[in-house]
Amino acid sequence: MHVMEAAKPVSPLKLAGAALYIAAWPALMFVVAGDGRWLEGWLFAGWFLVLCATVITWLYRKDPALLAERYRRPGSGGQKARDRAVVHAIVMAFAAWIVLIPLDARRFRWTPPLPVGLKAAALFEWNR
Repeated sequence: MHVMEAAKPVSPLKLAGAALYIAAWPALMFVVAGDGRWLEGWLFAGWFLVLCATVITWLYRKDPALLAERYRRPGSGGQKARDRAVVHAIVMAFAAWIVLIPLDARRFRWTPPLPVGLKAAALFEWNR
C-alpha cells in the first residue's frame, strides 16, 4: 500500500493558472463557433465556469490535500501507464467534445435546432 505524503497547499499562482486554463475551454468553443452571439454557448460557458469555480473553492476550503493532488501532473504519483493513458484519453475526448459542440450548433448545423417551444418548456421545468 502506498502512503501519501502530506500535500502542500495549492498556491495562488496555481489557482490563477487553473482559472486561465478553465476559461480557455469556453473561449475555444466561441472561437470554433465564430459567433459571440450564441446564447446556448454563453449558457454552457457560464454553467461550466460556475461549476469549476464552485468545486475548486469547496476543495480549497474543505479538502486542500485532494485539491493539491488534482493539480499534480498525470503520472507523477506513481500511476500505472494504463491509468495515465485513460486520463489522457479523457482529456482528448473532452477537447473533441468542446470542439464538436460549436461545429454542430453554429458552423455546420448537423442537427436541427430545438423548437422554441421545447426550449421554453425545458426552461420552465428547470426553474420549478
